[in-house]
Amino acid sequence: MKKLSIVEAGFKALDAQDELLNMWRCYVGAINRIMKYIDQIRATRLNCDWGNEYILPLDAIYLAVRLMDANNQVDALRYPELWTKDNVGPAVSVAGRIDWNARPYAAILIPGEGPELAGVRLSPMVVLKMEMAVKQYKEGKAPFLIVSGGTFHPALTEFNEAYKMKSWLVEQHGISPDRVILEPYARHTTTNFRNAGRVLNTIGAPREKPVLTVTDGQQIEYIESDLFRRNEREELTHGVGKIGPRRGDFAIDFVPLPLCAIVDPMDPMDP
Repeated sequence: MKKLSIVEAGFKALDAQDELLNMWRCYVGAINRIMKYIDQIRATRLNCDWGNEYILPLDAIYLAVRLMDANNQVDALRYPELWTKDNVGPAVSVAGRIDWNARPYAAILIPGEGPELAGVRLSPMVVLKMEMAVKQYKEGKAPFLIVSGGTFHPALTEFNEAYKMKSWLVEQHGISPDRVILEPYARHTTTNFRNAGRVLNTIGAPREKPVLTVTDGQQIEYIESDLFRRNEREELTHGVGKIGPRRGDFAIDFVPLPLCAIVDPMDPMDP
């Protein structure tokens, strides 16, 4: 029988879910990876450009920041006012007055799809997704629209997809800004779902109330596939929640797990 650590034994005594135990092991693994990396660079000693040697672990942190900056991958540091101004002011105040039982869904999630060409603000596909989502919203399916997409596609783009999506919904369809919630950090489909779970947790949506994800048929097939489940484990270290059933060709239900709220220590791009 495997011997449990003190922390794991404590979780067991509290009758914690297996997912929580798995997340604890991921945290331990992350710390071990960091320590292994520090041991490696301790032997070679990294030097800064100007010749001043950093003391560990600051040189490891310095290297990570420089690599992210060189690749323009600093989204996790952007939008510091997201939950103090851009979202909280309008969305959270509205959420506090909502009768969550009046609609079948807590929100409608629109995953982004970056354009192929630099300088293009929104791809034709994401506009089509938003058109379909607006129809569901105006039919009263949910009180909020969640627009999810980071600053990643195409390479070196200056446009954040979520912010551009919100502007389009407000300007083209007259959707009230306090009903469109920004999620400007997602990098792929798994993080679209995980980050949407975080948004719902922040605004106080009922935990078991589903989200309606509106997207194209190809992405729906991927979301239902075994490949998506494998990518959950590889990209996030945990599942995002219950997926399904489908609602026609272009929509699917999603109930996020509470684990979506936990920041991944192994992912420096996780805000």
